[in-house]
Amino acid sequence: MFTVTSTSDTNTAGTLRWAISQANLDSTADVITFNISGTGPHVISVGSTGLGALPAITQAVTIDGWSEPDY
Repeated sequence: MFTVTSTSDTNTAGTLRWAISQANLDSTADVITFNISGTGPHVISVGSTGLGALPAITQAVTIDGWSEPDY
């Protein structure tokens, strides 16, 4: 399981881009959850840092947006 804790669009621990990259590293099914601090709604502006689109998801993964306390 990988937890998104930041709305930054970088490839550092805690970001959605990082979580997808980590989930792609093995063939086991993974879960991406969210726990972003502060009052929502939270917005992740993909491509805002010049990195382009998110990585393609190449392995089984569940992205659980309902895990975010402010969903």
